[in-house]
Amino acid sequence: MTHYPQGTLTPHAAYYHLKGRHPLVTLWSYDGANSFSVLGGKAIPDKFTAPECVMVKKNGLKGLIAPWDTIDQKGASQDGVTFVDALQGPTEVEIKLLVRGRDPQHCRKLCRLIIASIDKKRTSELSFIDLDTGRWWSDVRWFKAPPDVSNIGESCTQELTLVLRADNGFWRTYPETDSFAFSYEDTTETFNYDTEADGDLGENWPLCCTEEGGGFIYADGSQARWKDDPDDWLITDTREVVAGPYKDFQTATNNQVVSMVIGSFQEWSLPEGAANDLWARMGRNPDGSWDGNGIRMRIENNILTSSAVPPFSPFANRLHCNPSPSGALDRRHPGISLRTPEAPSAEALGAAAMSEYGPQATTQTLRSNETNGDTIDSARGDGSNHRW
Repeated sequence: MTHYPQGTLTPHAAYYHLKGRHPLVTLWSYDGANSFSVLGGKAIPDKFTAPECVMVKKNGLKGLIAPWDTIDQKGASQDGVTFVDALQGPTEVEIKLLVRGRDPQHCRKLCRLIIASIDKKRTSELSFIDLDTGRWWSDVRWFKAPPDVSNIGESCTQELTLVLRADNGFWRTYPETDSFAFSYEDTTETFNYDTEADGDLGENWPLCCTEEGGGFIYADGSQARWKDDPDDWLITDTREVVAGPYKDFQTATNNQVVSMVIGSFQEWSLPEGAANDLWARMGRNPDGSWDGNGIRMRIENNILTSSAVPPFSPFANRLHCNPSPSGALDRRHPGISLRTPEAPSAEALGAAAMSEYGPQATTQTLRSNETNGDTIDSARGDGSNHRW
């Protein structure tokens, strides 16, 4: 399917799309080959790389409420009438569009695509998405031919009026009763084993170490701890460790939530303090090892993205990673929420013991780590609710 405007959302378009200031109005072709956003954030084009767009003109949308016929009964000597019933007629929708192209040729091509996307026998979908009322749609077909005069070869813009008919006279939406499925932790790690002698977190947590400092992360039977290098206690160097991706695991969906519970205070020192990392959406190599990609939330002393307070024990830090074509950023407290394109669904932990004039600045202990691929899933079927 080809969507117009083409290309990715610009920051300007993403602002209107996420804020919902205008409803998103989309016309879908009857054969599923094309779709056109004509109102809302997604209707705003990239003027430089893909300027072709279709927009509703000011006061250019009418006929959304269908007319109706009232059936009355009147007696021979009756004053007035007796109401019997009212029957809804078909909806006659008129949309005045402004078609814009980078040159007259592209403008004409886009006009032809719009006209070809509607048929007098088969129906196309005209949909509205509003943050307050949800998604509404109706199946429309040609009612009358466009009455506009074509500016062939004269301009990069063309006015185009669509006169459409929705046969049943109603707008449909999803059922008002939804079914919800709750998925709690896909995996939970409480570090209830001892790996101090091995100097790692066990076989499920492959370690990737950088920097020249010593020390290692291990499980002490109840939490993950950092152990300084006993042979290096003065003027130490930094060492960063990434534990993961967790072996043979990925979340079921791309709506990934990873959290960890802090078990102690973080050591503060000069010139640098220690840090704890929480990783999500980590990529893998064919052999299952980490390929270096992922999203990291770093907790360093009192610095935590989108958090108003330092992460004290037993503060739970949560990282939300939601897929979204817009690539826009959304923040939540007490963690961060990133809307990202499709990406792997692995997760990991990390730690950074910083250099110091003495033993390394020690990271906080971690009581637990939880990963969930879908917090709440709302399942909706094809509805038959009507609105006019």
